[in-house]
Amino acid sequence: MQKVMYKVFFDYQKEEAWINEMAELGLSLLAYSPFRYVFERTEKSKHLFRIELLKYRPSHPESEQYLEFLEENDVKIVATSLRWVFLKKENDGNGFDLINDLNTKILHYKRYLSMVVPLFLINFFAFIINLMLFSSTRQSANVFALSMNFTVSVILGVLFIRFYRKYAKLKREAIVYE
Repeated sequence: MQKVMYKVFFDYQKEEAWINEMAELGLSLLAYSPFRYVFERTEKSKHLFRIELLKYRPSHPESEQYLEFLEENDVKIVATSLRWVFLKKENDGNGFDLINDLNTKILHYKRYLSMVVPLFLINFFAFIINLMLFSSTRQSANVFALSMNFTVSVILGVLFIRFYRKYAKLKREAIVYE
């Protein structure tokens, strides 16, 4: 039996934790499209899930090679969305960590930050432009755009700060270990 759920996440780590909580309840992720999760009933805690941001799109040769390597190591690709990949592995009691060394963790957070910063800047500048338009025209259409750009900018700004702190902490740890 399949169960479809709709949910919005702005933090992939919280999304990953939620998907794993569903697996603990006996719902294994079967498919994903933006904000839509399809689960199938399985035994509780049968699978572990990870979400990873690839360096390139999944169709890029380097990403294809990496995904083939994962499949050879019993990791199933559940879904892809842009550069995000949703992965599943049988729960054998050994955990499921894709990123286990410090330098790889640093690169992962750097990749994530390189995605968030341009999105933040685009929304922030759109907010400024809409603010100037609203102050000169006072049209209600600009109020909606203004509030949307402001909201998205705040969300992305909070995400940037959260992940930058993790990135900076890992960089400091790397300096200590060198």
